[in-house]
Amino acid sequence: MKKAFVISGVFISSLVGAGFASGSEILYYFSRYGAWGFFGIVFCSVLFGILQYLIVSHTSDIPNSDFEGYLKMITGKKLAVFLSVFAHIFMLLVFSAMLSGFSQMCLGLWGIKRIYSSALMLILSITIIFSGYDTFVKSQSILCISIVGTIAICSLYILIFRESNIAVFSLYNNAFTSGLSYVSYNILTTSAVLCILGKKCTKNTILLSSVFTAVILIVIMSVMWYILCLYSGMITLGQLPFLTVCLRQSKLLGLFYSSAIFFSMLTTAVSNGYTLNIRIKSRIVKVGAFMLAFGLSAFEFSFIVDKLYRLAGIISIIFLICVIKYSINNKKYDILRKQAKY
Repeated sequence: MKKAFVISGVFISSLVGAGFASGSEILYYFSRYGAWGFFGIVFCSVLFGILQYLIVSHTSDIPNSDFEGYLKMITGKKLAVFLSVFAHIFMLLVFSAMLSGFSQMCLGLWGIKRIYSSALMLILSITIIFSGYDTFVKSQSILCISIVGTIAICSLYILIFRESNIAVFSLYNNAFTSGLSYVSYNILTTSAVLCILGKKCTKNTILLSSVFTAVILIVIMSVMWYILCLYSGMITLGQLPFLTVCLRQSKLLGLFYSSAIFFSMLTTAVSNGYTLNIRIKSRIVKVGAFMLAFGLSAFEFSFIVDKLYRLAGIISIIFLICVIKYSINNKKYDILRKQAKY
């Protein structure tokens, strides 16, 4: 049970970054589709749980498994190299997005110049990243509880005390393809963390952690989706939509929710930075990579989430297909082996 919670907690904390907690991803990928967005959320949450189960199952019995080794196992050598390079570039982009999102929030709440708040987030992330595996896992697990708890409290407050005359806006486009894109770009980077976490796990632990992930994501994403559906089109939500709604209720609630955004940005930045740190051996290249991420954080947060993330999601579908294909082929092999045995 404890191991299942740890795996699910680290996985969720890696997923719930600035785009998720701020409401930007929920708005861009789900709330804009109205009622259909709920089915998109259920679809992608269940898919996250299934993919988590498959990836951890594939790597749990392999000693010293890592992301590069896993890619070679499920794909050809050339495709593995392409996906590895693309994934680590995207990890760098996600890391920079966390810096950008934090600086955007600090600018809006306290008028702090973006360069200073980006630098603060960079320093905090690097401190945890270079503190080792145990610190990484403990910090991600603890902060996950804080993130989910804060989102739940603020969502409940808004649902109880919100204005009663706000109408849900109309439906359009395709929520399922949007959800698939959302899952694809997220699973590509978080699978690197799952390869590290899943060593020597029993099947029951893997299944339990996957169920935890799916259920928690469905609940928190659905509540955020519903609230953003209520307000979208009626008020200007800005680059941090859910924070805007919280601030509309009260300044105190907005400040309280900003802690969830901060923790979620920190956990996602640390998760992506940690895997980059493992992959890059040269200290000079590591410094260059983190400085590049700091420079990229100057881009508008909404541009990174709505445009660059979506593009990455399309390319990342290749990885999703490879994981499922490998699982099907592996299952067929197990069936044939059992038949041959009897």
